[in-house]
Amino acid sequence: MKLIRYLFLSLVVTITTLSLLLTGLGMAKANIGHPFQTAPPGGKTASVFPSGVQVNSGASEAFTITPMSSGTTSTLYGVWGSSATDVFAVGASGTILHYDGSTWSPMTSDATLALYDVWGDSATSDVFAMGHVHDSPILPYCVFHYDGSVWSNMEIPYLGVDPALYGIWGASANDVFAVGRGSVMVGNVQPRILHYDGSSWSEMMNYGGSIHNVWLHDVWGDPATSDVFAVGDVYKGIPDHPDKYCVLRYDGSSWNRMTGGELEVVSELPHSNTLYGIWGTSTDDVFAVGEQGTILHYDGSTWSRMTSGTTMTLSGIWGSSGDNILVVGESGTILHYNGAAWLPMTIGSTPNLLGIWGSSETDVFVVGEGGTILKIDTSNMPRTLNMAVNGSGTTTPATGSYNCFDGIAVNITALPDSGWHFVNWTGDVSTVENVSKSYTKITMDGNYSIVANFAIDVAEVTVYLGQDTLVLRKGNKPITAYIELPEGYDVNDIDTSTILLNQAVVAQKKPVKTGDENGNGISDLMVKFKGKAVRNILQPGEEVEISVSGQLMDGTPFEGTDTIRVRD
Repeated sequence: MKLIRYLFLSLVVTITTLSLLLTGLGMAKANIGHPFQTAPPGGKTASVFPSGVQVNSGASEAFTITPMSSGTTSTLYGVWGSSATDVFAVGASGTILHYDGSTWSPMTSDATLALYDVWGDSATSDVFAMGHVHDSPILPYCVFHYDGSVWSNMEIPYLGVDPALYGIWGASANDVFAVGRGSVMVGNVQPRILHYDGSSWSEMMNYGGSIHNVWLHDVWGDPATSDVFAVGDVYKGIPDHPDKYCVLRYDGSSWNRMTGGELEVVSELPHSNTLYGIWGTSTDDVFAVGEQGTILHYDGSTWSRMTSGTTMTLSGIWGSSGDNILVVGESGTILHYNGAAWLPMTIGSTPNLLGIWGSSETDVFVVGEGGTILKIDTSNMPRTLNMAVNGSGTTTPATGSYNCFDGIAVNITALPDSGWHFVNWTGDVSTVENVSKSYTKITMDGNYSIVANFAIDVAEVTVYLGQDTLVLRKGNKPITAYIELPEGYDVNDIDTSTILLNQAVVAQKKPVKTGDENGNGISDLMVKFKGKAVRNILQPGEEVEISVSGQLMDGTPFEGTDTIRVRD
């Protein structure tokens, strides 16, 4: 897992300078804190996760989120395993834990500062953990190796003053990539990418590289190809930077910045361009997550934004397949992607979740603040949500059937097509927050089918009556109305059989004619209504509103009003 940075440059420089002084005096260097962390010095936090979490309402439900006892209150940043009974978690103050299928136990190493991520080769006993640089700027080490028996520190190239590595991934134990940052200097932040070939670590990107002013947080690659992706953020101190997000790609020979699509949309929001996690099923199905609820998807040619339904910072991502992906983040946020839409999972508390890894859909491990470790089983989602549309428009989630977790609140959105408008939600709407709003939510405490209803926009027309006063006792005289359509419409396209007065009186078939009764240069259609039928629905008044409505031949509705004095 990556360290998520919210520090201003001046503070970073101050801490960097101080760390050199402390190192020279033989004193321990303080960790740069995680933004989610409310820890006292040393990286310790009180547990913010309850001893038990009730996720599903029925005891027979197979879906579960189970809190696990970690034995520590240190913040945990990263997690990885070779199987469900061989899992490693790393965190603040050099914490390394191991899970054997029944118990989490601490492991011994020389690490004393924060470790941000862990990865290993399932085919071997090799496991790598990395984080903040230790001890000496001359002989630094922040990468540790486990050989199946003991953890030992690994020698790496000099990375500058107070550097850190935040993400690690490998195709095998002799093809490992680690990413992070080097020195933080005024107006300049250098990315760091290291590669391990089975015998030594070497720099792939350093001060002399062509990519500057970015800070890398995570890395992932497709073992079937030479493609590796790294994500991070464009350094906040660089004004007018052309990129909104930072995504780098390695093609087997060189690293290059990716462009196009959502990556080139300049952000106007502070801290909205940081990506913290990346994962994919292949090089043409890659997901990246970050601040402000950002989820981006790469289809092999273009990066596009996905609707996450949240503005929380998202820290980590993992999936068992393209239709079973989990994302974790701020304030206990857990999202699930079923191949069509991102839906929330409720956990009943608000620890900040920072890392995620799974061996299968039944064994997913999540780590976070306060020593939080969760185990998630996504094999059974007991609730079903069916989305449908009446009219012309779209919904999010899209029309179709979705399996959901019990008790979650799913954001639902209705978007009308051009010329249409949203009316309401109907169907099983007992738990819909507001059936009249196009953007609302439904609580999934049962199986529900809902419909988004759309109606054609009403064209506002001009209606004027052929008289100013109507005398009720003169019951047989017909009422004349003239209809002018807005610009772009033709009165000859009116379906005269649909014309109504006050939604009650049908227009006579004859006489009907077009002309320009008021001489304003706009064509109108004259229609008449039987006088007795009109007088039967009106009451005396000085300004009685009369409406005339109908449809065009293509089904477009129209309506207009005029006022008339009505006397006995």
